[in-house]
Amino acid sequence: MIYRVSKPSNGVNGIVELASSKSESNRVLIIQALCKGNIKINNLSNSDDTQVLKELLQSESDELNVGAAGTTMRFSTAYLSITPGSRILTGSKRMQQRPIGLLVDALRSLGANIKYMENEGYPPLQIEGNPNLSSEVELDPTISSQFVTALLLIAPSLPNGLKIRFNGEISSRPYMNMTLKIMEYFGVQASWEGNSVTVEAQTYMSKEYTIDADWSAASYWFEMVALAESADIKLKGFKEFSLQGDAMVKDIFAGLGVKSTYEDGTITIEKIKPLFRMFGLDFIDCPDIAQTVGAVVASIGVKSTFRGLKSLIIKETDRIAALQTELGKFGVDVVDKGEGVIEIESESLTPNPDAVIETYEDHRIAMSMAPLALKLGSIDIKDPMVVTKSYPDYWNDLKLVGFNVEEL
Repeated sequence: MIYRVSKPSNGVNGIVELASSKSESNRVLIIQALCKGNIKINNLSNSDDTQVLKELLQSESDELNVGAAGTTMRFSTAYLSITPGSRILTGSKRMQQRPIGLLVDALRSLGANIKYMENEGYPPLQIEGNPNLSSEVELDPTISSQFVTALLLIAPSLPNGLKIRFNGEISSRPYMNMTLKIMEYFGVQASWEGNSVTVEAQTYMSKEYTIDADWSAASYWFEMVALAESADIKLKGFKEFSLQGDAMVKDIFAGLGVKSTYEDGTITIEKIKPLFRMFGLDFIDCPDIAQTVGAVVASIGVKSTFRGLKSLIIKETDRIAALQTELGKFGVDVVDKGEGVIEIESESLTPNPDAVIETYEDHRIAMSMAPLALKLGSIDIKDPMVVTKSYPDYWNDLKLVGFNVEEL
């Protein structure tokens, strides 16, 4: 399937009820499963990743398939490690190519019984639950904060809690901080000492929780405003103070031509004059919005250097290679300098009517490339329904603000 996305005018105006955060949703679902009381979750994400996790946590099947849901794979690996019973945990073909060895090694060092069923270091896994894991582990956190979060979420349920010693720089630290803040909301305290975090044995409290709107999803709307000639978009569903690391998108885009204001649960974003002619940023804390920002700087002629992108190569696809290939179809030079550093240089996009955007089973490629229709007139997106992984209503929301979305 291919969608052709076009925009009759270069203005963008409208009101959007934004998707709720799958990052928050998935954390709270694990806490709900571990809590001895009742936790009511409001505004749970309707994304594929969250719905798959919800189903798996309720399933009594001996084999659980996460599909393409990376967060679900990592969180479920830790959760099943302390849950009585024997389960096989598997996923899509791409999921079976995404490394999970660091998390499995950490869990094994605590006493977890996990076996690789095919390739060493990769799913599928056979997991024999053992609720009596030990209480200290050392972890390299440079690859994925989700490995850290998976351990933190189960930590208070271990007999003696858990102390995690980090032997490297923590990747995507705001995501880890979000985990600790959500755990704190449910009554679990953590303490830092040097490069270690300790969670004593505790019990999650039964409370009600409302999921915030998704700042990762909001980034595509900031992109549209940055690329439009005029814009006024209202995004509904936000708390005033977000726990999500990608909330920094409002600060990043302030220099790329987007003004944002908050009032009564709504973020209003408007077009202003861009400040930057050259742009540099370390994405170590917000890697999921790198493609979105990359599409913007390539479109408006801002020479840029991005750092902190090492984790992009183990996402749904190699996102650095994908950015090179897909932006390259429109004359953009994306240079991979190695060690998670890329340079982007382009005066503007070169129209290419024969181009079709490959999505590589990656939702963020589809959603970050579609707004380029504002600069190109139209853009064709292959396998567009990958967006259901995190933002199922994306295409309908585009239509609400005047985009044409048609199947070819």
